[in-house]
Amino acid sequence: MARHMLKHTGVKPYHCEVCDIKFARKDKFNEHLRKHEDGRVNVKVETPLEPAPKEHSCRKCLFKTDDKAEFRAHQKSHPSKNSYK
Repeated sequence: MARHMLKHTGVKPYHCEVCDIKFARKDKFNEHLRKHEDGRVNVKVETPLEPAPKEHSCRKCLFKTDDKAEFRAHQKSHPSKNSYK
C-alpha cells in the first residue's frame, strides 16, 4: 500500500546524483543505477517530509497557532472597527 501511495503523492525519495533523476520505487532506481558503467555512484535517499502545518498569525498581537478554529476564536477577542459601543 505504501508503494502504491507514492504514485499518488508524487514523492520520489530515490535520487541518482550522476544524472539527477528521481524515482519513487527502489527497484526502478536500482535498475537505473545498473545502467551506469561502474555502478559506484553516491546515492542520496530523501526522506519524504510531511507538509508543514499552516501557521496563522494575529496581526494585532503576537498570537500564533496552526489550528484554524482556534485562530478564528482568538480573532473574536479583539474589538473590531465595526462593533457598536
